[in-house]
Amino acid sequence: MFKKFLALIIALILSTGVFMAVYAVPAISEPTQWLEGSGYWDLQLPEGWDEQDEKIILVYCHGIVDPVPYAQVSLPNDELAGIPVSSFVLSQGWAYASTSYEDNGMIAATAVENVKVLVEHIKTYLPQKGRALPDYWIIAGPSEGGLVTVLSLERHPELFDGGIAVCGPIGSFYQQLQYNGDFHVLFNYFFGDQGIGDPLNGVSEEAMYGWSQYPYSLQYSIGAALAAQPSKAAELIKTSKATIDISDPAAAGRSLMELLRFNVMFTNDINQLLDGVIFYNKYRFYYGSSNDFLLNRRIQRIASSDYFKARRNLDRLLETTGNINDPLVTIHTTGDHIVPAWHQTLYRAKVWSKGKALYYTGIPVAEYGHCTISAEDLQKAISIVMFKIKAIELLSGY
Repeated sequence: MFKKFLALIIALILSTGVFMAVYAVPAISEPTQWLEGSGYWDLQLPEGWDEQDEKIILVYCHGIVDPVPYAQVSLPNDELAGIPVSSFVLSQGWAYASTSYEDNGMIAATAVENVKVLVEHIKTYLPQKGRALPDYWIIAGPSEGGLVTVLSLERHPELFDGGIAVCGPIGSFYQQLQYNGDFHVLFNYFFGDQGIGDPLNGVSEEAMYGWSQYPYSLQYSIGAALAAQPSKAAELIKTSKATIDISDPAAAGRSLMELLRFNVMFTNDINQLLDGVIFYNKYRFYYGSSNDFLLNRRIQRIASSDYFKARRNLDRLLETTGNINDPLVTIHTTGDHIVPAWHQTLYRAKVWSKGKALYYTGIPVAEYGHCTISAEDLQKAISIVMFKIKAIELLSGY
């Protein structure tokens, strides 16, 4: 047993360098069409798929997209580490599958079921086409797709052998929404009425259109306000506890705008999904400004009567449990301003509380930005998840 285990370790270490060789791998693309219960779907097989001794498919879950009609439902055209995701997956000799989901916006709970339908469809579709089924199913995704990945592993463990989640809000979605809401009300406090609404009353259609459509007039006016009052922008960063590279003013400005995008484009979505206002700051103390006393007296305080209903819906729809039964690797940049790195720490605690530490590996990446990982980081995650899958098989006597 030990010799087999050692051989497995050596083989996986040696394979890491081979995987990185080439990205331009010919693929057999299946037709893209609408799949009821899933959305637009895509399936690509690497050349020589049927002759491979070990067939692996990666089901890719994309990140959050602006709600319809501000963006249309479509298949992801994503890059990770500067490389198209499908190209990276095919370069491993793996098959690639993805879905648009049935809708845009904050739909992680629905997306989990959309992915389930996709997997079940592929299991029928490939034999019908005379093609071989995979030996291993891996699910992966960034940002909201990272949450979809983890929820899928927790709720449908029979479908997958392992997963990779990149910078996902997996530790506490409740805390994520408090973080976003704090930024919203703090921005309004420091910069006044810029037309972006608030967590309680929502955001107007005019603001959402002005943010998402050319000529981006709302973004320009807010950017100008930030640039004109850098001291207030600095106080916003300090009081919101956003992890932003203040040594690079241009990058810091972009980060602030990216945070505001979530509030503008998804506040209504979240309130509607949860059937209530989840943000609650009635007793919260904010600090880090030039006058914390004035800040805490004048900032908007929100304690909606439907808060507890929204909290129950959030727990049911979007909160992870840590109860995984398949290997999961998470990657998170330590300077992530959109989805803070503490998610990885909180999820690790959940996993440990369920006695599932064997299945979990968290990889911190010392970089600023959301999902700003490298190809080497992805390669490490792939090696680890496959090693754990095979090690568990070996130890289980499969």
